[in-house]
Amino acid sequence: MDPRQIIRLAVTAEEYRVSGHAYEEADKDGISLEMIERVMCYGMVRKIERLYGASRYTLRSGMIMVVVELSDDEVVVITAGRER
Repeated sequence: MDPRQIIRLAVTAEEYRVSGHAYEEADKDGISLEMIERVMCYGMVRKIERLYGASRYTLRSGMIMVVVELSDDEVVVITAGRER
């Protein structure tokens, strides 16, 4: 399945996790959970990083950036912020 579909389905089913770091960074930039979800559903993929057993996708919509990590069994928001 396409990674974008996996991310969208995770948002729709509320089956994803937001890291503490992501909450902290989003709060600093005045970004709500709803804004993070909007980027996850409709943002454009700007960067892909392959890690050990996982992949990280940097998504962007407007000036908001969200990094999502996909592993075999989990979708995790790693960080979120406004691009400067």
